[in-house]
Amino acid sequence: MNTPRILTGAALAALLTIGAMPVRAGDEEPRESTGQEAEDTASAVMSQPLDGSSQEAFDASLARVETDATPDEYARLKNALGMMSAYDLAIRSNPSLLPQRVDGKTPSEVVQMAKDRWKL
Repeated sequence: MNTPRILTGAALAALLTIGAMPVRAGDEEPRESTGQEAEDTASAVMSQPLDGSSQEAFDASLARVETDATPDEYARLKNALGMMSAYDLAIRSNPSLLPQRVDGKTPSEVVQMAKDRWKL
């Protein structure tokens, strides 16, 4: 039987971190991404606020992000929400607080909030 793996520590940090930028012709090694480069290349949906006014509105917001964001951007958002669900004791004891906690924040802000809070 396959049991799901729970990501912690370095593995989880790696999923939430923006990796090296692709190598351009003439570059000898990959360049590290800067925060500004990541901001410039982020999908427009990553800067549109999430609607956490109800569970249905929140689900619709997540569906919009899943459709319009890159797979990497969506994975970072889902991982950030997973961190909040697992490690924020208020949300852990009452999952309906998650949409309220991120209401009005952009997906990029949610990812950064999780990075800052759990020092990833």
